[in-house]
Amino acid sequence: MHRTGIAFMAAALVAVTAAGAMAAPVTANIPVTQGWNLVACPAVPLNPDPASVFAGYLEGLIRWDPLKSGGAGYVFYDEFAPEEFGNILLGDGYWLRKNTPGSGTVSYSGADVSGDHWISLPKAGWSLVGYPNMTPTSKAYEAL
Repeated sequence: MHRTGIAFMAAALVAVTAAGAMAAPVTANIPVTQGWNLVACPAVPLNPDPASVFAGYLEGLIRWDPLKSGGAGYVFYDEFAPEEFGNILLGDGYWLRKNTPGSGTVSYSGADVSGDHWISLPKAGWSLVGYPNMTPTSKAYEAL
């Protein structure tokens, strides 16, 4: 299934869950500093379009795709061909470059689906995964 289909299914599930539970959307805030930042979205974006989630930081937005043909793996966001990048998914990791000095924040509306998650690793080799929860964890790397 294409990334757009997965994002649509996730957004639909969130909408149904939120409507049934009357849960209000949360604001996810991701702190970033000047230079390269390795980030993940801690909530399912209500609008999974990268231009919505990472507004103001699209010039240096990259994801890793282990299934990309040719084996290159890196997918760069291109405002003229956003379909190549696909939608933002819970559990994926992203490289984001902040060009201006100082700190900043990526903010977007989403649904908090904190808890245990299944994250698919599509093939042997490198994968870039993100922490899919709004709540912090204190688990040591060795315990995972």
